[in-house]
Amino acid sequence: MKNKYFKIFLIGLLGVAMISMALQISRSIASKKRIEASRKAIPAFAFTTMDGSTYTSSEIKNENLIINYFNPECGHCQYQVEELKKLSKAENTQILMIGTEKPENLAGFIENYELHSYPEIAVLSDINAEFPRFFGEANVPTILIYKDGILKKIFRGETKYQAIAEVLSTNDLSLQ
Repeated sequence: MKNKYFKIFLIGLLGVAMISMALQISRSIASKKRIEASRKAIPAFAFTTMDGSTYTSSEIKNENLIINYFNPECGHCQYQVEELKKLSKAENTQILMIGTEKPENLAGFIENYELHSYPEIAVLSDINAEFPRFFGEANVPTILIYKDGILKKIFRGETKYQAIAEVLSTNDLSLQ
């Protein structure tokens, strides 16, 4: 008799575990689809500027947008900023460098790389680690290229300026 109740209990427990796993998988798939859909167009976002004010996606002015997610201590990110500086004069192109540090911690990085001399480059702070929620990416450096508000290409890791320039120069609006 005890053996029968034990088997019923195990079957019930197994059923609950399977339902729980199915719900987790369903939520994960839905979350990935939501992130993927939101990445195709520039998502509504807000990050902190160096003076502590808020910079939002509504302030984007140019048809070409390069977003660089970086950490100032990352050697690959330091290489990337030099490559992005080469692209700063590209026509109708805006560069947002979104750092993982507080504004006061990014100030030295801006000074070292003389980014104050590049008005096309805005350095923003991701104080609350929101970048992955907005863009679905968390690795540094990550480059996202938008053309006319649509995501064209994602580069992960060091990326030469020629590869970025090539994406900017194509008229194909499909995701590459």
